[in-house]
Amino acid sequence: MQKNYDVVSADQSMIDIAITISEAELKEIALPKGTGSLVDVQKRDELLKRFEKRIKGKCVGGSSLNTIKALASFGKKTAFIGAVGDDEYGKVVRDEFNRLGVASELMMHDGHTGVCVCFITPDGERTMAANLSGIYLNEQQDKMLTYAEQSRVLHLSGYIWANPIQRDAIIRILKRAKNSHTAVSFDVSDPLVVKEHRADFLDIIDKYADVIFANVMETIALYDLPPHEAASAIQDANKCAVIKLGAKGAVIGNRGEQYKIAPINADVLDTTGAGDMFAAGFLYGITSNLPLPIAGYYGALLATDVITNYGAVLSDDIVTKLKAKRRFAFQ
Repeated sequence: MQKNYDVVSADQSMIDIAITISEAELKEIALPKGTGSLVDVQKRDELLKRFEKRIKGKCVGGSSLNTIKALASFGKKTAFIGAVGDDEYGKVVRDEFNRLGVASELMMHDGHTGVCVCFITPDGERTMAANLSGIYLNEQQDKMLTYAEQSRVLHLSGYIWANPIQRDAIIRILKRAKNSHTAVSFDVSDPLVVKEHRADFLDIIDKYADVIFANVMETIALYDLPPHEAASAIQDANKCAVIKLGAKGAVIGNRGEQYKIAPINADVLDTTGAGDMFAAGFLYGITSNLPLPIAGYYGALLATDVITNYGAVLSDDIVTKLKAKRRFAFQ
């Protein structure tokens, strides 16, 4: 099967709205810090109205979508399956894909486009309140199966597992990818999601995934192990482990080797999208046939850059550097 795309994904098509908030105010709205929560339209509107003067920015978002956006901006051939509402935000998402040249299949539905309110506390940590719009993989399954066949990498986030209606479709897509020699990249996404779907995620890692992204809290939720031991557990299953350590860098484990990716110093403004951008940098590296430590450094570079901006937005100079395919030093 000819591989026409570097990376393809399916996920929520969202608009992220970054809002600054104090620790006391975060406690008042009762959202668990540092994770994501689902809210209905009424709660979303209440939050936006209460903090409308604190809005720092809006951008197209969604976990895998952030990764695809970044890869497309670096010149990678990407494709994305999703859905948007027939509204203003839906048009923003479609225009962004057109601007970046992403081969997108965005199904339009009668509801609203998803919105994620990202509350940023003074320490830079982000806490998300998401009102989703749906992914509609069942309706778009045939298209996704074709894209999975034609891509070098299928990248999925754990968030898509939240809708039980589409789980059979996800498994069929994963099977098609494996049968088509398409590498499967799986970001487990969030410790609360991992806890809820732990058995299913372990099954995906065992049967389908080739590259697994997780942070410290997520590895504990998955394996009840610290990062290096969790990486070893993933390596024992003949998979590549990418364990993000936040300010301490990252650990990459593959076959019998583990590589420590040194942290890059930065002033943290907003951690929204850090994991998504790490995945983008790493996938950029491996689809460019670069050694794993350099791919890991690209991940760290993008994750460090995005946390210096509000929202999952990279600085222009980072995009320029990666387009030039410079090989940065690493430890």
